Amino acid sequence: MKKLSEFLTIHEHVEFWTGTIWYAGHCGSGRQPSSAKYDPARNAREHNGTDFAVHARGDLRAPHDGLVRYARWQNNGAGHAVTLNHGDTLIDVGERFRGEVRRVYTRHLHMSPDKKWQTKSFKVREGQQVVRGQLLGTSGTSGASAGLHDHCEAVVDAPYQPAYKHMNLDTELIYTGATKGYWGGGEQDMQMVKDMQQALTAAGYNPGSIDGIWGPQTAAAFEAMCKDAARTGNDLPHAVVQVYAPPA
Repeated sequence: MKKLSEFLTIHEHVEFWTGTIWYAGHCGSGRQPSSAKYDPARNAREHNGTDFAVHARGDLRAPHDGLVRYARWQNNGAGHAVTLNHGDTLIDVGERFRGEVRRVYTRHLHMSPDKKWQTKSFKVREGQQVVRGQLLGTSGTSGASAGLHDHCEAVVDAPYQPAYKHMNLDTELIYTGATKGYWGGGEQDMQMVKDMQQALTAAGYNPGSIDGIWGPQTAAAFEAMCKDAARTGNDLPHAVVQVYAPPA
C-alpha cells in the first residue's frame, strides 16, 4: 500500500518552484486554510490548497501512481486542471487523518494554456493510469488566477472537497517537509502581509490599513507597485518579494 510520505516533493513534481508560497493571486490564495487574504464577497479566508510560486512555466508531474479522474477545463475558477485518484493511501504525514487509510486525490489547477478556447496541452487523458513522476502538463495562469503559479491540493474520499468540510490534507507539509503546517500558521501569514503593507506605504502607495489582511485596497496598491517596477526596472522591496516571487 502506498504511503503519503512517498509522494514526490514539490521540487520533484513542480518544475521551477521558487521555494516560496504565492500570495498575489485571487482573494484567499496562499496557504490553507489560514490564508491572510480576505474575500469580502464570501466573507471567507479558507483556501483548499497551496499556491506554489514558480518563476517560469514548467512541467507538472504526478506525485504518485494513480488514475486520471479529470483532465479538462473547469468553470469553477480552476481553469485547466488535472485531478488524480491515488486510491487507498496510508496517511502518515501531518495530523489530519494520521494513521488512517483513505482514498487520496491530488489536483493541479490553473495549468496552461491560459484561455479556455486554446488548444489543450494536457499530457494525459481522463481514465488513464499514470505512474509516479509522469508528466501531466505545464503550469500556467488559467481560470481565476492573477498570475503564474501552481495550485496544489490533496483531499480524501472525493475528487473535490470544499475547505469548510475539513477533508483536505496539508499539502505544504506533504510536499515541502515543512516543520509547521497550515493549522496555526495564520499569525505568520498576517505578519508577512503587514510587512508588505508597510513597504507599500513607505514607497508611497496606499494599502489602506496596516492590518495584515489582504483586502481590495492592498491588492490595488500591490498591483500598482508591480506595474511601476516593471516599467522602471526597479527591484521590488524584500517585504514584497517574500510574499510574492514574481515570474522571471
